[in-house]
Amino acid sequence: MVKNLKKELYSYLWKGAFYTALLLLSLLVVLFVAGYFDSRTPVSYLPDIKIENADRKLVDNDSCTLEGSDFKLIVTTRGNVTIRSLSGSTLLSSLRYYSFQNDTIEKVGLDNIEVKFTNDSTILLSGQGPSGTMVKICFAVPRKSNKLDIITTTDYFRTTKVDREALVLVSELPVKEVYKKNRRADQNAFASEYWLDNQGVLFGNDGNSILIYNVPNVSSLQLNTEHKTLFINLDYKRDHPHIYIPYQKNGEGYWEDRSASLYPSGSTRVNQVTIFIDSMLNAVPRIMAVPNGYLAGYVFTEHADGGNLRTQRAVYFGSDKVHRAEDAIGGFVKNRIPVTKSIFYSNPGKESYCSVIDDADTAQYVEFLDQLYETGDYELCLHTPEGITSSRQRLNDAISFMKDRYDAITWIDHGMETGESNRECFLADGLDPNSGLYSADLWEEYNTHFFWNVGVEKLREASYVSIKESMKQFKFLKVFGLLWQRYFSPEELHKVNFFSGCWKMLTSKPVKSELNSFVELKGGSYPTPLFYRHPTRTGDFISWATDFTYDIRLSWTRKADQWYLHEIGNLDRLVSQRGIFINHGYYIRNIPYTDMSLEANNCIAINPYFEKMLKYMALQRDNGDLYISTIRDLLQYWILCEKISFEYSHDGTITLSNNNEVPVKGLSLVVSKSDIILTQKEHQSKMVSDETIVWFDIEAKEKVQMRLIPISQEPLGHE
Repeated sequence: MVKNLKKELYSYLWKGAFYTALLLLSLLVVLFVAGYFDSRTPVSYLPDIKIENADRKLVDNDSCTLEGSDFKLIVTTRGNVTIRSLSGSTLLSSLRYYSFQNDTIEKVGLDNIEVKFTNDSTILLSGQGPSGTMVKICFAVPRKSNKLDIITTTDYFRTTKVDREALVLVSELPVKEVYKKNRRADQNAFASEYWLDNQGVLFGNDGNSILIYNVPNVSSLQLNTEHKTLFINLDYKRDHPHIYIPYQKNGEGYWEDRSASLYPSGSTRVNQVTIFIDSMLNAVPRIMAVPNGYLAGYVFTEHADGGNLRTQRAVYFGSDKVHRAEDAIGGFVKNRIPVTKSIFYSNPGKESYCSVIDDADTAQYVEFLDQLYETGDYELCLHTPEGITSSRQRLNDAISFMKDRYDAITWIDHGMETGESNRECFLADGLDPNSGLYSADLWEEYNTHFFWNVGVEKLREASYVSIKESMKQFKFLKVFGLLWQRYFSPEELHKVNFFSGCWKMLTSKPVKSELNSFVELKGGSYPTPLFYRHPTRTGDFISWATDFTYDIRLSWTRKADQWYLHEIGNLDRLVSQRGIFINHGYYIRNIPYTDMSLEANNCIAINPYFEKMLKYMALQRDNGDLYISTIRDLLQYWILCEKISFEYSHDGTITLSNNNEVPVKGLSLVVSKSDIILTQKEHQSKMVSDETIVWFDIEAKEKVQMRLIPISQEPLGHE
């Protein structure tokens, strides 16, 4: 009897355990499926507002009108702006001013509007925004032209914090082509939302087109494709991430988010954008993110922490036994891989790093730096003068030395993240004129322009959502949504079906440490500014961003093999995605198995796996795919490209103008499904899939004419 009871009890227990396990498994499957659909929900970085046109019934007497070659601009007395074709069809139904100020005040439109002609080709719309802001929007249509110039002047009469101010354009034409931040173009399968940097969009049908492209005088463009709405951001805090690290005696590492602009009373901001309205626009040439026909870009930026002269020679020359650049057997120099290399000027505490003075190896170290500089491949800059807060005299000595000897124009902060040391830094007190550790006047005097801004890394770390933390909070749907997002970008999630996605997750590893500063895993709507001028915090200085600290951590052979294959895959993806990666690394430290050098038999040599990766990168470069550059060279190219403009004629001719005072070398253009015909300009070209890429040198103030020919109509004999 007892045995039977025990048997029945065990049976019930086993059944209970089985059904409980089955229930849990079913719940996990349901959550996994739900996570798949949850992960496909688009993430928006646009405000949830609706722009309506309330003036459709107003007659011409209630408006000011300008006529271009193919369109009419109509600005009503209530401040609504429309664009119509000469036949009367509406092309653009609304253009309104949007503002979000002081963390609480959101407003669409202006108050106390006044609209008037200022001359026969210009209409001025003025009105009041929130917080006492006065806004003037000037619309200019050159006679019989196909372009509309919009100049917006915003005057602040009290101190105002701006999260976003924008012109919101609503098109009646469908989205035809989207010019993405990575310089690719979407033409059919559009995402729901895009952050376009300063690239652009083409709205159009068979008879009409509206084009906005290459707009450096606004903060950024964001597009909602479903509602055909374009935010022309005049100022948007995500376009210029910035933090301030106050002094902290105990080094807690607290920082303040100062991304939002703070306009003092009496200040003014001016923005300008040009819109082309033409029946002939079907595709346009775009400026590539890198010159000379390359597809993607990579920048090594080195922080000078740790290391010694031996590890420096190992990483750059291949071995510490090699003392001359021309004898390099490996490393950056042998593979001709450029680096933005930061250095310390002094070392009063005799810490473990090389320096220009205060070092037993000073003479040999400076000789080593001179050799790198003379190759022409290496940019040398300060990693602050030293490992502690510098005196004013030391700061001046260091900056002037770097300028005189290496023409340094870049700066990489060091030691400021705790809040205790290196207070002269860009993100500490270096920009504060009221501080005794003010540095900006010396940066200006010695022409230091480009500054590493760790704000991007810090802000992303603060917003990172951990799977582990979500589990602790019992947010299981979120957990499975995040799991899918670790393997697929938003664009990939909309292309992959559930079952093939499951197979990939079972047979591969999640993407970690993505080598693409456009952050493809976050999707095309995610704001990723790579360089920027903050409107109110940093003067004329230019910030550049990195994504994370790059370590290789090769502790044993099998892991090293996996790391190498992973990096090769990352590099291939970088090229296929037309990406840019700015690497924040510590290549010359001497920490065993975590850095780019190894010690054996009293010899320090470059880590063989890192050497293999450099060789692969050199091959990608030699194949014309990967542009490997310094921060200095890449930013100078980007800045010059801001002053490249296009004019689109009715006969199909496109005129490209270099409005710089200096030439642009290797200017690179790309167009989809067409060929670019340059009849009077020496150039090089290549086809990549259905795109044509051309590149050429253009002199200061030079104009170049071109035509686009659909590839199917390419004339015989064209090279």
